[in-house]
Amino acid sequence: MADHYDDDAPKVPADLLPELQAKAELAARKVDLLERRIAAWEDELAQLRKLLKAIPTAEAVDAPQARMDDLEGRVARLEKRSFRAMAGQAMQRAGGTGGAVHFAGPELDVPADARALVFATWTPLDAAAGEPVTLSVMVDGFDPEDVVSFAITDLAGDAVDSLSVPVARATAEKVSAAWTPPAPGKGGHREFRFTASCRGREDRSPVLTVRG
Repeated sequence: MADHYDDDAPKVPADLLPELQAKAELAARKVDLLERRIAAWEDELAQLRKLLKAIPTAEAVDAPQARMDDLEGRVARLEKRSFRAMAGQAMQRAGGTGGAVHFAGPELDVPADARALVFATWTPLDAAAGEPVTLSVMVDGFDPEDVVSFAITDLAGDAVDSLSVPVARATAEKVSAAWTPPAPGKGGHREFRFTASCRGREDRSPVLTVRG
């Protein structure tokens, strides 16, 4: 029997597939990050419970509500940070780039591999001489003070220009920068690429063609 296909199923234009795949990767990384955070919170709560059990009985009787308020406050602060990150804001970090993002203390380390920097591209991909273009890349899991660097080269790999944009300026998880490419000779054309990078993550753009 021949396989049945749903002719009414929506067709995705081929030119949208790269962006959809990039968004899917970002979503998967967000889920992974949230799972790691939940595991970290569980560890935090387990440690707090141990501390509460170690409190002398008299002290525990004197101020049980204060202890619970403190516990609930710490969890609320963690949740607030999580929701902020899931809404596209950057994660709170304390410490260097040694591979862990810190949320509330050493027991809440989240591996930095939850950061994502994908789908570097030009808009448009084909431009006339003197026409400004936009460089952009999708990001997630970085701090507002982190800076995305755009290193622009020709196809031979020779440096042409470089731009830097703080993650705080991202719109809808996309960091962008405007650039006017050098004009080619009359009737000729030039081709460029760029590499976007931030804290160990990088992605390379497709080719931009500028026509004279």
